[in-house]
Amino acid sequence: MNNTEEIIMQHSTEIAKHEEKIKTLTEQQKEIRELAKSTNNLAIAVEKLAEQFKNVDARLGVIENDRRYRINIVWSCIVTGMIGAAITFFMTSLLG
Repeated sequence: MNNTEEIIMQHSTEIAKHEEKIKTLTEQQKEIRELAKSTNNLAIAVEKLAEQFKNVDARLGVIENDRRYRINIVWSCIVTGMIGAAITFFMTSLLG
């Protein structure tokens, strides 16, 4: 082979390598775009979840501060205590 043919072969090899690199970079760019879309979707989902959490927290605060809620809690404690005392009384009477 003469010098010109060798140079052409070298250039052809280099061009083939560059084309392969371009294909690889194009595929990586597509993967990066998909990853960016997925990250964006995740960020939107987290934002919605945070907003729902704020709403639940606000509603819970309203419920806990409601006077009727506190009265119901007190009554349930009283009733539970009375039932426990009655059971203790009857068990003591039966066994003792």
